[in-house]
Amino acid sequence: MRIQKTYEALFDPEKIRKVFREPLPAGPDADGETAVSHMAKALKHTLSDIESGTGQPKLRTIDTSLPYGTEKRHPGHRRR
Repeated sequence: MRIQKTYEALFDPEKIRKVFREPLPAGPDADGETAVSHMAKALKHTLSDIESGTGQPKLRTIDTSLPYGTEKRHPGHRRR
């Protein structure tokens, strides 16, 4: 459980960074700011679960066939 929760926590900052990067140079709108707030709360919750050894991982399995440093994307997802 702890390994899976740590894996989740490692990708959360990347998701937050994408919210700020995509609308450059103007920056995120109100919806983006709200999304960042929710993501930051989720990251804090995940870190709290890791520290206390509680909670359930969001991920059920980790795909070890992917190269290091990549995320498995959903079909139809376009990278910008």
